[in-house]
Amino acid sequence: AFCSLYEDVPYRLKDLSQIEEHLEQVVALLGEAMALRQHVFLGDANALLAPDATLKSALRLVERQLPGPSRGGARSFVDAFSRLPTDLRGLRAAGLERIYLGLETGHGPLLARLGKPGTPARAIEVVRAAQRAGIEVGVIVLVGIGGREHDEEHVRDTAAVLRAMSLGDRDTVFLSPLLLPAGASVPGGVLVEDERRDQERRLRELVQSLAAQVTSYSLERWLY
Repeated sequence: AFCSLYEDVPYRLKDLSQIEEHLEQVVALLGEAMALRQHVFLGDANALLAPDATLKSALRLVERQLPGPSRGGARSFVDAFSRLPTDLRGLRAAGLERIYLGLETGHGPLLARLGKPGTPARAIEVVRAAQRAGIEVGVIVLVGIGGREHDEEHVRDTAAVLRAMSLGDRDTVFLSPLLLPAGASVPGGVLVEDERRDQERRLRELVQSLAAQVTSYSLERWLY
């Protein structure tokens, strides 16, 4: 209910020949600039919903076609965290270094109102499974979601979920202000700028004991 990035993009999986062709296009596009790249990102929002065998084959193609960036490891989103690959250790061995999980909020009722697949408890399970496989984690939290109606619960429950994830010093929490297009709305509304800043401050105070880095993330400017 809050994301407009993929409204007109049906979910589909590329076959290996399409992935190989895409990698060839990446090599042609970047040329010598390939040497500046340190990692590979598997897109789009839910690449890890693909079968394990497909993911491993794709990672092998990446290693072959992009040997430099692949040494830094591959990253990917887990946006619908109701499902996770079964062989995370195998994917880690194949080059998957980090996953990004869109938690959005640790307040279960708000997450359900937003139409997000999964629950906060399931998000904790996903993070712990990734940690056991040696995969780093980036957890994304929306700042301002749910408006004043859910302000206290969003801060309190999100902080509790982040603490329960036992994030390490190689993990990151991204605090991302929710900015809606003109005329758009979400259940519970959205905090205005001053209120968002205050909410982010309170979130930071509650999770300051985490070993993980906590940083702001601007989807609008693609900066973090």
